[in-house]
Amino acid sequence: MFSVCGIAGAFDATTQVPLPLTYVQAAAAAMRRRGPDAEGFAQAPGLAVAHRRLGVIDPQGSPQPWVDEATGDVLVFNGEIYNYRALRAALTDEGAHFRSAGDTEALLRALQHWGRAALQRLNGMFAFAWYRARDRRLWLVRDHAGIKPLFYAHVGERCYFASTMAAMLTFPDVARHLDLATFSHYLSTVRSTLGSRTLVAGVQTLEPGHFLELSPRQPVGTPQRWWSLPVVPAHAKREREMAEVAEEVRHLVRSAVDRQLVSDVPLGGFLSGGLDSTIIAGLAHELSAGHYDCYAVGYAREGANGKAYHEFPYIELASRELGVPCERIELDEGDYLDDWTFLVHEKGQPLSTPNEVGIFRLAEALRERHTVALSGEGADEVFAGYAVPYASAWDFERAALAHTWPEEPRQRFQASLTRLYGTTEFTHQADHYLRLNSWIPLGLKYKLLSVDAIVGAQHDEPMLHYYRHRLDTLSELSPMDRYLHLLAQTNLEGLLSRLDSSTMAASVESRVPFTDPDLIRCAFNLRDADKLDFVDDRARTHGQALNAAELDQGGYLCAKRALREAFADTVPEEILTRAKMSFPVPFQECFAGPWHDFATRTLRESPLINALCDRGAVSFLLENCEHNGLSIALWPLVNMAVWADTFDISLPAHGGGGEASLSASAS
Repeated sequence: MFSVCGIAGAFDATTQVPLPLTYVQAAAAAMRRRGPDAEGFAQAPGLAVAHRRLGVIDPQGSPQPWVDEATGDVLVFNGEIYNYRALRAALTDEGAHFRSAGDTEALLRALQHWGRAALQRLNGMFAFAWYRARDRRLWLVRDHAGIKPLFYAHVGERCYFASTMAAMLTFPDVARHLDLATFSHYLSTVRSTLGSRTLVAGVQTLEPGHFLELSPRQPVGTPQRWWSLPVVPAHAKREREMAEVAEEVRHLVRSAVDRQLVSDVPLGGFLSGGLDSTIIAGLAHELSAGHYDCYAVGYAREGANGKAYHEFPYIELASRELGVPCERIELDEGDYLDDWTFLVHEKGQPLSTPNEVGIFRLAEALRERHTVALSGEGADEVFAGYAVPYASAWDFERAALAHTWPEEPRQRFQASLTRLYGTTEFTHQADHYLRLNSWIPLGLKYKLLSVDAIVGAQHDEPMLHYYRHRLDTLSELSPMDRYLHLLAQTNLEGLLSRLDSSTMAASVESRVPFTDPDLIRCAFNLRDADKLDFVDDRARTHGQALNAAELDQGGYLCAKRALREAFADTVPEEILTRAKMSFPVPFQECFAGPWHDFATRTLRESPLINALCDRGAVSFLLENCEHNGLSIALWPLVNMAVWADTFDISLPAHGGGGEASLSASAS
């Protein structure tokens, strides 16, 4: 049975007495929508675990938690092992015996037979806890890309873990104190983690490709990496003809989709009318012999300057040309606020991007007939789909060399840098990255935050150190390849977390073929120009003095080159050549219109916002939110307020004020 679900547990390596199930019952209840089909509990010396199940393969079999009768081992597993049949065959050849037909037992047997080496043989998405009875050892493991979430907290010598932050916050020993460094990072990037740190002090996320081992000898462990992105310097990458690259990419994408179509329950997918979802829909429709339906959402309204908040014409084109049925759902921003607060409650964290609500509605519609959905997340991070962030690496390179240029092109280029970044010089690539990729730029953020908040966040040193360290460890790569790695490590995890929480809130399992490990390995061995390049030599010459945003707006760039070439004969030309359009949501107009009263009331009544932000600066944002940059800044602020109020999040007792300062600031 494939077991997309929710898991939770408590582990104390210092005792041989089973922990009470009361430790995990509330956590299981908090994840009911992740697993509405069944609930299970198990105990062992020093252990109590819970499992919520959404049955996908063999829904009546393989109950969890899985307790091995012969050894006493316990496994709670969230996810799917797509190659479990091959694992079963190899294990059977080595003498293993099975009493079920699903992937849960295959995973356990693989761990028992091969230990840590088993992780390298897995193709799937997973977060699991494996308790080995003979030495009372616990492993917490998360998949290579971070498709499935896993949080944990050490309280004394006890470790709590769960699939969601909402479940983590049910453990009475887990204090609900804000981590100020991660709070500041969230305001800058709308990412609710900073490395392993989360918005709740003391609660950590197990980072993608990591495992944590706990035992009586080591009751508080340190996460270790079991999987990494390939780090291949430009000189070590093989130069190949694009036709050869495209053939390999096409084969790997097709294989990934084929693997991820396995299901004993109805399966459908999301179609946005963009390149990635159109590729997935076409392959899934073909490989399933037509047993594949799609769903699409959008806001029927148009915004300022005729900007559309939907992609319906492209969706209809893809559906018609591919022969894939597609149900269209039109959203109403009047329903947004209820969905917004509901999702915050379900996930236990603020939302990341405004389109989480749209994904939830998409999953709700799909759930009426399907349980599983294929989605196109990951293609942009794997094949360089974000033209401006990736091409901005050239801005960084050229800025360092511009002093050697003749005066006229140097002045034109430096003027373009000033237009985009407000400066012509960058102290570090991390400085350059954050200037371009921040929701609230540092200058504006420091006007919003109180002195206590800035001091409590250590003047953003943890955030700056994180990005500098990540980029410095990639120094042998080209600047663009460094950004590819950085966004694959940070942005991709955020997108996958958004997809997981939004779809699981509707009890739908989402699968992401573009994060297949074989496909990722291939992509990160490709040259930069195989992924992002100028459209031709003329564009290269004319774009010499333009910044990355101007290059993109002028049509000088071709992003996801290898992926476009791989499917040039199957994707409609209008979709193949269209500019990227991220899931559009009219949140800027809504903050100035139907959401304005909600935003005003939420921010002015929030104890956390009143304690951490300058009231005059917040009022200025509310009064001038019709301006694009200011309405964008409201999004993370309002999210923080909704989340903190929902879960009674307080300030830490040290740095930035204590719990008492919240009530004092709110009065």
